[in-house]
Amino acid sequence: MPRPITATIDLQNLSSNLKHVRERISPDTELMAVVKANAYGHRLELVYPALGEADSIALLDLAEAGLLRVMGWFRSILLLEGAFEFSDYAAIANLKLDFTLHNDEQFLQLKRFLSMSPPLQDSRVFVKINTGMNRLGYTPERGVAVMLELMTLRHQEFIGPVVLMTHFANSDVIPPQGPTAAEQATVLKQMAVDIRQKASDVGLKSCDFTTSLANSAGALYHESDAGNIQRIGIAAYGSSTSAVTAQQEGLKPVMRLTTRLISIQKLQKGECIGYGSRFLADKPMRIGIAACGYADGYPRHAPDGTPVLVNGVRAHIAGRVSMDMITIDLTGVPEAEVGSEVVLFGDEHLGVDEVATACGTIGYELLCAVAPRVRFGVAEN
Repeated sequence: MPRPITATIDLQNLSSNLKHVRERISPDTELMAVVKANAYGHRLELVYPALGEADSIALLDLAEAGLLRVMGWFRSILLLEGAFEFSDYAAIANLKLDFTLHNDEQFLQLKRFLSMSPPLQDSRVFVKINTGMNRLGYTPERGVAVMLELMTLRHQEFIGPVVLMTHFANSDVIPPQGPTAAEQATVLKQMAVDIRQKASDVGLKSCDFTTSLANSAGALYHESDAGNIQRIGIAAYGSSTSAVTAQQEGLKPVMRLTTRLISIQKLQKGECIGYGSRFLADKPMRIGIAACGYADGYPRHAPDGTPVLVNGVRAHIAGRVSMDMITIDLTGVPEAEVGSEVVLFGDEHLGVDEVATACGTIGYELLCAVAPRVRFGVAEN
């Protein structure tokens, strides 16, 4: 039989999370579900049936966009980082994808493609503006000029609608330094005023544009600054975007990662466990060995005390995570035996964010890290 570690995907919870966000945003807002990184580690082909609540989808990879088209998604798909090379525009045209422009090199390639090929009238162009994140994007000054040039191409029917976009750096926290979501939104709003005024001056008033600012936290906590298109990522998968827990927010876990005990060891006082002998028993105790390790994507740096559930009872890791195994203090679970279920995260009593916090990381990383060798399945509701 296969190793017992399994990631179970709950499609009803995914659909519920998208509906929950839908209820929190304006009715005329486009809800864009972000499924990059293989749906944040949940496996795109598994979550696809639950994406119907979304108006559009965003990702990075052309192959994943092609898979979505094959599976039957004929609504908008956005390439969040745009084309990586000139040849990508042929695939963008073939798959009728929206795409991002965030630098002049991409823009030159686009104009070259448009000079040689049929128009991209089915593709929206998202212009990424750097309003303080300082990763991708045009400066606001350069962005105004790019927007006007794209609006001209739109007027000439070379491309589809144009979208002004940015990304919040601190929508989920009150930053001790760096821009707030409101400050970044103000930059983009001022740009929008400038663009519309200059567009009107040159006769492009009819070629208006929409805006996209919000990620999950932006949509939930900064609705007035969120824009016309809101990009919902981690919230769709039931993970928290702030100090407010996912459960408090009304979000439900989509991935439940479980395994089983494959052995039990009895330690005497003074004996140690595992590599580096990190954990020293201070009394006689039972240690459960569970089939899960860093080769499955579980963080090797998980400290002693990282929570798990054994037979539904809270227990804790004791000793260093190995490639294929973790060791668990069973002091509080005397009925545990070989074959007992171990929940690693994704339960209403043990969210991924709690485990991530214990490991000094974020829920995103744990979800995306689940390894290909882990069996995936869909929950039977």
